Amino acid sequence: MPTPPTVDDLLEVVRRATPDWYSDAMLHPRNVAFLAGVAQMWAALARDIARRQQARYVLPYARQSFEPSSFASPATFTANITNGESLGVAYEVAAGAMRLEGPNGRLYANRDAHRWRKHDAVRTREVVFECLAPGFFGNLDFLDIVGGDNVPAETYEFVDLSRGRGNDGATVVQTGTTLSLRDNGQPEVFSADDINLYVRIDDAAVSENVGRLMRVVAHRPLPEEPPNSNIFPSLVSPQALPIPDRWKAVHTFFGGVFTNVTAAANEADANETALLPPVPVVNDTVYFGHPVHEGTRIEITITTAGEGEWTIVWERWDGNAWVPLADVSDPTQGFRSEPGTYAVEYQLDVPPSQEITINGVAAYYVRARVDAFVSLTTQPVMLFAEAFVWQPLEEELTPTIKWQIRDWKDLGFTIALDDAGNQRGRCCRRTR
Repeated sequence: MPTPPTVDDLLEVVRRATPDWYSDAMLHPRNVAFLAGVAQMWAALARDIARRQQARYVLPYARQSFEPSSFASPATFTANITNGESLGVAYEVAAGAMRLEGPNGRLYANRDAHRWRKHDAVRTREVVFECLAPGFFGNLDFLDIVGGDNVPAETYEFVDLSRGRGNDGATVVQTGTTLSLRDNGQPEVFSADDINLYVRIDDAAVSENVGRLMRVVAHRPLPEEPPNSNIFPSLVSPQALPIPDRWKAVHTFFGGVFTNVTAAANEADANETALLPPVPVVNDTVYFGHPVHEGTRIEITITTAGEGEWTIVWERWDGNAWVPLADVSDPTQGFRSEPGTYAVEYQLDVPPSQEITINGVAAYYVRARVDAFVSLTTQPVMLFAEAFVWQPLEEELTPTIKWQIRDWKDLGFTIALDDAGNQRGRCCRRTR
């Protein structure tokens, strides 16, 4: 637990906050006595808070007599967090999973969840961090602030959560309906602390598994095996969900004319895109081009619901012809649903989709085509759309997998410099 402030510490706070007034006040004995008395009261309160904070760790079920409301809120600040590596995979940061250490050893965790898409063009996110020790202790890190609300970014660093852990001799085994990584039970092994971090497969007998980087969503220890060996293997389950990606290409084909709308489809702050022309005809189409054939979901954010009578069919290119998607679910109701984000989902097909060139760009396309049209009174409009791809592990029972746990510093995340690119720029600010 952080050490509570002393009387001298608190008097120093007053001196820093009001240097001119403090100098004058110290010339009068009564003021000195008054300030010392107030500081003693603050210090006593801080010690009381410290004792009760420590009790929370030692006696998690202990009853508290009171909680000073003025010190109950955790200190927070906003930092620009940037991923500096090539975004060849998608990154999801669950709330509380990213940890920073402050100048006095206090820990801060991200308050909200954040996501970096695969091939994301925007690498920086504004992330709010919240002190894990609420109230007085967290705010002590802000005593040295000079010149406004900025906190020097160089005083914070990522906590070492991975601790350089890795090993070989792992396997990929079936656990229920999913595939999990099973370590060899000898140090280093997986732990519950790995949840929401990433595991990377550096080597494997099955080539499809090599290089996979996946978020850990569950951990399960296993019984000793073999008996009396002191070997306790464990399992981690990688995220068994499609991961977000950027479109390689998105085109509209209205009235016999192609228009490339990739930039607008990929970015939420770009221009909106009409999903049907003002006067549709049969075979007007929107083409969504995945960079890989494992696409399984399209998330469309609709800003204007279409009104009218028409039929949309969803199709893919199988190498010879456009064929209907397998088990497609379209909650947009042919782009007529109310404004919101909807996931059009479908199954991976065998044989898989094939690459085809549309409007000069080769990709694995899924298309939404007008199959029948009667009337239109309002054009449907989307803000953007997001591609999702399925990248599952392959079962591998030979214990040859070499793995590493990767945290945020390992993945190339940094606390960004200021907009001017200064080496010691101030990029963080208090939010309350």
